[in-house]
Amino acid sequence: MLASKPGEAVRYRRAEWLLLSTGLLALVFLVFMPQAFQRIVAEELPGQVGQLGVWLVRVFLFGCVLLQLLRAGEWLLSHGLRAEILLAGSFLGIIAAGALLLLLPNAMADGVRPLSLADAVFTATSATCVTGLSVRDLGSEFSPLGQVIVMGLIQIGGLGIATFVALLSSFSKKTLPVSQMVAFRQLVNAPALGDLRRRILGIVSITLAVEAVGAVLLFVLVETGGTRLERLEWAVFHSISAFCNAGFSLQSDSMESLSGNPGAVWTIMVLVVLGGLGFLVIPELLALIWRGRTKLLPGRSARRGMFRVFRLSNQSRLSLIMTGVLLGCGLAGFWVFEAGGVLRGLGPGEAFTASLFQSVSSRTAGFNTLPVGEFQNATLIFLAFLMVVGGCPVTTAGGTKTVTFAVLLLGLRALVTGAKRIEAFGRSVPARVVFSALNVFLLYMASAIFGMMALAWFHPEFAMRDVFFECFSALSTVGLSTGVTPQVGTGGKIVLCVLMFVGRIGPIAMVLSVFQSTRAANYEFPEEEVVVG
Repeated sequence: MLASKPGEAVRYRRAEWLLLSTGLLALVFLVFMPQAFQRIVAEELPGQVGQLGVWLVRVFLFGCVLLQLLRAGEWLLSHGLRAEILLAGSFLGIIAAGALLLLLPNAMADGVRPLSLADAVFTATSATCVTGLSVRDLGSEFSPLGQVIVMGLIQIGGLGIATFVALLSSFSKKTLPVSQMVAFRQLVNAPALGDLRRRILGIVSITLAVEAVGAVLLFVLVETGGTRLERLEWAVFHSISAFCNAGFSLQSDSMESLSGNPGAVWTIMVLVVLGGLGFLVIPELLALIWRGRTKLLPGRSARRGMFRVFRLSNQSRLSLIMTGVLLGCGLAGFWVFEAGGVLRGLGPGEAFTASLFQSVSSRTAGFNTLPVGEFQNATLIFLAFLMVVGGCPVTTAGGTKTVTFAVLLLGLRALVTGAKRIEAFGRSVPARVVFSALNVFLLYMASAIFGMMALAWFHPEFAMRDVFFECFSALSTVGLSTGVTPQVGTGGKIVLCVLMFVGRIGPIAMVLSVFQSTRAANYEFPEEEVVVG
């Protein structure tokens, strides 16, 4: 970009200046490190102090590359590229870049055979789409560099490139076309275009804050062995994986070895629930706690007397109600179906915690404290239903989303009662929201059917319950598996990659397309009755 004044160039490149300043400060600190920090580094990294400088350069270069990719996306949007096309293309680009990075020899542990191209693409797709399915053991077969690559893909895929592009554009003072800005505003539920920057900044801030608190709790509550630095790496990885609802774990048995640690189990559950509630509900809950004084969500309060009364939006009400109902039903259903199965022999307290954890994780995350391969057939079908619903909109979770399911239930209620409009809490639901919910559900079910047929065709030796569960897990970006993922061949991996990509991109792209559409028919055809049902 050519700027007529130096100040304009500085404002446009403020993200680059911030990255450069941070890198220089880190380098100065590394060179002139206080003696106390030098002793800690020498204890944690004996003989490898110089590697910190190498890692610092790697992080700086990675940040530079990421910024240039974001600038490219910004340029494409400014030239009229539709937001949903950028969304799909950016995820494909991240997957390709992640696969190439995972093919590096240093990405695998010493003595471990390198990843094949198919395995690298599968792992990158699973991480970017925050799914958690893996054909190789992440904890034992990947090096620290490989684990950091996976963690970075999870974080970028969880927030989404569209979020980063909108944030970068709002801070660089580069104006995007109004249609794209309106689509972004509707996607994050910002009250006005002027609030888009603040809302997106709030999304990033909330994400980093929650992940930081989760990492501290896991570092304190879980004793994994090794040095403090290795424990910190473990805590950060699992905090990001849990909040992004990715389900990746550095243990080969997911969370089964930590099932006896209540602190770890409850911390993971809270992170998963918060990640599943997402970036529309959490700011409103914060505003409710602060009685509407927060600036994260202006214009949703009314004065009564001397107090400012805050009203939750229907978006948050439906999200919270459906989340609570699904958590309760998931807890009760899993406990009933597995009372004579994997829960046999556990005390009431242990059975309650295990059932609640699986209810929380099966909708969005993909962690497990019990062996999934030993679940009853009825349990797998029940968990698949939870996967279909998934988490809330504008989150890191997958599925058709809780509000989509709620809108469909409200539509069914309106049909049964003969109501002319679909209503909730004294508000009418717009027709385009209803059509969007129907389209998302139909896209999901069609993808699931074709995915099951394709996977069963490639692997006729798999039991139908394994094919069924694996496809729903991939499409809902959950990541639970009955244990057949490592046995999937190249054709099956392609099928699962497509399902993960569609499950992550499809609903968001469809919503963006609906909100960005400017064509409206100015005519109506005569009505004619048809028989359905």
